[in-house]
Amino acid sequence: VQNWSLIFVVCFTVLVQLGMFSILIAQLVKGYDELYADQEGNSRMIRAFQCVEVESFLSISRRKRYYEECGFDNPIEFDNGDEGPTGGIQVLEPASIRGGLHYVPDRIMRCTGTPSALDPWPATVLLEDEEL
Repeated sequence: VQNWSLIFVVCFTVLVQLGMFSILIAQLVKGYDELYADQEGNSRMIRAFQCVEVESFLSISRRKRYYEECGFDNPIEFDNGDEGPTGGIQVLEPASIRGGLHYVPDRIMRCTGTPSALDPWPATVLLEDEEL
């Protein structure tokens, strides 16, 4: 009877150790995933800090010339006749990005073309109750 109880205790202890070890691995994996998700934000913040530090070494006249070359006073053009805000640099995205799985369409309705009081607003398509 003692031999069976000793074998049972050893098997139980081994199973408990394996369970605790798998819980430890799961916690380490979860912690690594959270750190990896924050890695991109932290790297951008560090890069921005370094850019500001390097910019502080430039003279005021050189900074002004650099800002004028960037064209921050010019509005960003979204489309023909659709000018956006000033203070940015326009970056064109490839058309293939719209076919991606994580693409979220723009919620802003843009009416392209030259603005005129004589042009009517584009017609919007309203869904019927049956189509919802």
